[in-house]
Amino acid sequence: MSSITVSRGPALTIGALSRRTGVNIETIRFYERVGILPKPPRSAGGHRIYSQEQLMRLGFVRRSRELGFSLDEVRGLLQLVENSGELRAHGRIGRERFNDAPGQFPSFAILFRSQIQAQ
Repeated sequence: MSSITVSRGPALTIGALSRRTGVNIETIRFYERVGILPKPPRSAGGHRIYSQEQLMRLGFVRRSRELGFSLDEVRGLLQLVENSGELRAHGRIGRERFNDAPGQFPSFAILFRSQIQAQ
């Protein structure tokens, strides 16, 4: 996600983003610090303004973490989404993780596919 736009939906504050995704505000800030979530633009008053793309990305991160992916693995998955042409070559990452979680892969695959289509 090299550029941030808010034209595909209403801009969100950090509180609204937190409520919509169920991710704690401090966790959102942490994800920004470690590069999982890009730092958003700020309003004239200095408030973070999140786009619909960032909402989708954070939802993807949350679901990935719920399924047991580490932050480094999430970072790798996000890179795959951003470079979706490499998806087939690296598809084994998800399959290996789900060998221990039968039944979880289909819902994650749908989520992952929606992230790629949003790009």
